Parts: sequence; structure tokens; C-alpha cells
Amino acid sequence: MINFAVVPLVLLAAFRRSLIRKLAAGLLTPDGGNVLIDGNVPGVETKRATVYLPTAFNGEDHAPVRDMLRFYRDFHDDFDAEKALAALDELGIAPKDKIADLSKGSLKKLRVALAMSRRAKLYLFDDPVGGVDTPTLSYILNAITSARPQDSAVIISSRSPFDVERIIEDTAFISGGRITLFEDAEKLRLERGKSVNAVFAEEI
Repeated sequence: MINFAVVPLVLLAAFRRSLIRKLAAGLLTPDGGNVLIDGNVPGVETKRATVYLPTAFNGEDHAPVRDMLRFYRDFHDDFDAEKALAALDELGIAPKDKIADLSKGSLKKLRVALAMSRRAKLYLFDDPVGGVDTPTLSYILNAITSARPQDSAVIISSRSPFDVERIIEDTAFISGGRITLFEDAEKLRLERGKSVNAVFAEEI
């Protein structure tokens, strides 16, 4: 049984890391066992309290950024529009700007900023910092750590823990569809005498 209750920042490091993320988002049904979010099976109620941010952007490239704001406002009761607009201002992005005109890094920052403008219980990010430059990496990690509600859980899946290691509190390794390790990140570093990234390279 996997129970996502009130837990801290967790890293899922694996080559089939999307499995648990999709189970938690309610996009897949487990063949056996149970997946629980705050004690509930993934469904309508848990989806209302879950932010799922896949790697790919599936929106309309030709649309203006304001359409993304409207989407979040119309579909998510917990969306804080003022917080989102403040994030846009910080990023130097205007609501009238076309999504297609944004750089890859700006689009990634925008998507994370909008996701963190929701007051959710569970945030699921699929490799949110993959292929970004250092300033974009710093912005995204800071946005995740500073904006998440205290009673929420954040799960970041990644092929390599290196980029996100400095913010994670727990880590889980997945191999062959099984969780082979789940440990407090700092405890793991102390016991193994090396970084989480180095342990991952040995274990997976």
C-alpha cells in the first residue's frame, strides 16, 4: 500500500518513475495493492486536491498566457490568481504574451509558478528542471519550496537526483516497478557517506 499523507518533499528516482506518479494522479489503476492519498483512493475528491504537472506542455502554443490563467481559475477552486499574477510580474511575463514566444526556460518557470499558485494537498512534478539553465533551476526549486503549503506533499520524479538533491527531504528509488529504497535524505547521506545522487548511481 502506498499512502500519500502529509509528507515532505520526496524525490522519486527511477527509470520508470512515472508509474507511481500516474497512480497517485488517478491516471492508472494498480493491478494489486492500494494507493491512498490522505487515506482516500485516487478519484474525483483527490484530484481536486492534487496538482499533476507532466513534462510536456499540452496547451495551445498560439494562445496568450492569460488563457492559462483562465484555465486554472475556471477549473481549480484553490487557484490564487493574485499569487499567479505576482509570479508573472516577477518573471517579466505579461498576460498578453503568446505562449509560443516564451523560451523553454520561461515556459517551465511559468508552468511551475501556476501550479504552485494552487493550494493543493499533493503536488506531482515530472522532471521539472530537466534541461534548464542554472537561473531557471534556481527559480523553479525556490518556487516549489517557498510556495508549497505546510500541510502538503511534493513529489518530484527525476532520472537523476543531482539537480534537486538540495531541496529534497525524503527519497525513494524505484527499480523493476518496485520501491527498493525509501529513506530520509539526510539520514541516507550520513549512513552511506555520500550524496543521494551517488547512492542512486550505485543502487539503480
